[in-house]
Amino acid sequence: MANIHIGAIGSGTGYGIITSLQEQLDSNVKIFGADIFDKHLVASSAVVDEFIKLPLATDDNFTEQLLEALNKNNIDVYAPVVDAEIAVAAKLNEQGLLPCKTTASSVQTLDICNDKLKTFEVLSKHNIPTPLTWDLQQYKWQGDAVLLKPKSGFGSKGVFVADNESMLNKAQTELQNYVVQQLCTQPEITSEGFISYNNDFAISTQRERLEVKSGVCVKARVFYDKEIEGITIKLGKALNIKGSYCIQLMRGQNNNWLVTDVNPRPGAGSRLSAAVGLNYPAAGVMDLLGHDPSKLFVKPSKDRYVARQYREFVLN
Repeated sequence: MANIHIGAIGSGTGYGIITSLQEQLDSNVKIFGADIFDKHLVASSAVVDEFIKLPLATDDNFTEQLLEALNKNNIDVYAPVVDAEIAVAAKLNEQGLLPCKTTASSVQTLDICNDKLKTFEVLSKHNIPTPLTWDLQQYKWQGDAVLLKPKSGFGSKGVFVADNESMLNKAQTELQNYVVQQLCTQPEITSEGFISYNNDFAISTQRERLEVKSGVCVKARVFYDKEIEGITIKLGKALNIKGSYCIQLMRGQNNNWLVTDVNPRPGAGSRLSAAVGLNYPAAGVMDLLGHDPSKLFVKPSKDRYVARQYREFVLN
């Protein structure tokens, strides 16, 4: 019997991991799901074997309660989902305090991925194409519109275009911990990657968001591009990312692909790829349980289109 603990199961990513695992694993695996809300307010609580309520990962009591749950339930693999929880897991793992394996990347890897300036510096060092990036406070207006984004943000939160010097000057006065980035053009592509924990298997496929509602992709094109796969795997190895991860790419001035964002974890949209035989959500956990991750992926021979609909759960 193997026991798996998944964090933030109220999120789309958490639900995707659960669903993907249940499609692959037999009854000898028990899934424990945690979230900050009460059980009757978390849809995914209806599909896990046991539900655990935990505080926010930024709460002072989180680490103590997490370790208590992992030990009590004899967890074999712990899969944190949200960035704050992944950071806690990485730190505990580095300190030798986790009683189980974890899908979280190393503290060093997370430190790079969560800082857009560090990401730019490391990718540039390894000749991985990425937009020019500067610290907002040190940037001098050069006459072209630029993209402003939080230094450690995710998604598109707080991101906007400064198309004149006055707007840039105002941002420099009012904003802290922002970076300036060279503007890129559409389309924006998500490239998903997986690198096994023993480095003997790697794969990458791509996904284009065709419709997004409230930040969630509900229609996508899943495809394979050899050039983007090469960039994605090279990046994963350069940053020492293990397990599943995803990056964003857009076109540069020369119509070349540039990496605009790096997430050392699967995303909520990764389930769309899993639907066509690319099981990124479950691969990290399966690998750590001793399964052959290469059997979880079948590269598409043609473009596949996936649409997402919602499901209702009666919880009480």
